Parts: sequence; C-alpha cells; structure tokens
Amino acid sequence: MLKKLGVALFIAATTVVMTTGTLYAAAALRGDLNGDGVVEYADTEYVWDFLNGEYAVYDETSLDVNQNDVVSVADVYEILQIYADNQVGNN
Repeated sequence: MLKKLGVALFIAATTVVMTTGTLYAAAALRGDLNGDGVVEYADTEYVWDFLNGEYAVYDETSLDVNQNDVVSVADVYEILQIYADNQVGNN
C-alpha cells in the first residue's frame, strides 16, 4: 500500500514533490536524494522505500545512482560508497 502524502517540497537545487504516494525527484548532487546537500545514509531510504513499493516514482533516474538504468540494491550500495568516500576525504 502506498503512503498517502499531501506534501510538496521545493528544495534549492533539488526538486522533490510528494503527492498521494508519488515521489518526484531530481537530485543535483548524485546520491543526495533528500536534497540536504550531503550524501549520507538517510538518502538510501528513498531507494529502499521505492524498492519496497512504498512510493511510485515519476522519474526513476534520480534513484538510479549508479546509472545502469535499473533501480536496485546496487544503488543503495553506491550511495553508501559515495558517503564512505566523502568521509575518507574529510579526514
């Protein structure tokens, strides 16, 4: 069953609009699916929710982080890899 949401969010550089269980997203920073300017674990939740059927997605390209034309667990791994790489670079 899809979550029912009546929320519209417009975030700088990233547009995310959720209405009645449909997620529309266009990430400006690859892997930053929640639009907070940082690639982190929280971004994986969008992919997991999509894979679990909790959201219908208008444009899957922003969820296809590894750009292989398929949204899968591999995209979750890619987000976590970007996060890890950023952590190593910041130390």
